[in-house]
Amino acid sequence: MNRRRLFQAAALTGVGAAMAATGAAQAFATRSPFITAKDGTRLCVQDWGKGRPVVLLAAWTFNSSVWGSHIATLNAKGFRCIAPDRPGHGRSEVAMAGYDIDTLADDLAAVVEQRDLSDVVLIAHSMGAIEAVNYLARHGSRRIGQLVLAAPTTPFLMQTDDNPDAVPRAAIEAQNASLPRITRNGSPTTRLRSSPGTRRRRPAPGSRP
Repeated sequence: MNRRRLFQAAALTGVGAAMAATGAAQAFATRSPFITAKDGTRLCVQDWGKGRPVVLLAAWTFNSSVWGSHIATLNAKGFRCIAPDRPGHGRSEVAMAGYDIDTLADDLAAVVEQRDLSDVVLIAHSMGAIEAVNYLARHGSRRIGQLVLAAPTTPFLMQTDDNPDAVPRAAIEAQNASLPRITRNGSPTTRLRSSPGTRRRRPAPGSRP
């Protein structure tokens, strides 16, 4: 087991242990840990507890394990928590084409619809806020009861005259320049694994690449 897999297993085990400690453990095996996006990509979804559903969208490059302690706390208070992994993150399959914000919003719709969620509390952190807002624009609010944007990157990331509270261009360019140097020794860089537009999403069954 490589280090990434070890960390993933530890995160999942940590959620289960915390839930058991609070008396909120559920028969997780009764819910499939995967849903299928409309293009056939299998997306991993952590789905714990029962009650009003809370959907948790992580920040850029993070996966669902970041919500572990939050899930345990919310389960103990009577909420069901659903935390999906984006394509190429966590245990989700790597997308083969169409890795863009509209596709990510549609992936969120697949999670909400295939789990038949309603009156959802949608909590989105950082880049997740863009997915959440775009989901509402594309799919409406019929299934959403409340929206929480934590440290959002909306309306868009880069600072401009009409978006003065955003990140300066120089800071974004400096971060992008540093990403290929984060991981080496044959493993993919953060830029290749996580930047929108750099991964290829698997074509839908019966379609041409």
